[in-house]
Amino acid sequence: LEKVFEHPALTEKKTSDNWYYFEDFDGSGKRRLYIDGYHPANRWPDLMNYYTVASIYQQALKANRIEG
Repeated sequence: LEKVFEHPALTEKKTSDNWYYFEDFDGSGKRRLYIDGYHPANRWPDLMNYYTVASIYQQALKANRIEG
């Protein structure tokens, strides 16, 4: 994949500080939150996966509040 919802795909050489983005995917005017994360089958402990996703979600909510 070269793009995901018009966002450039991340690779090992090209990373991003943001693990989330908001997108109006279906043109309905509703911005939906998309979180990039590791596949649940990764070998990290479940609790670490949970806190990672929870932290990304909190960052997205804060950024959305600031942006409007």
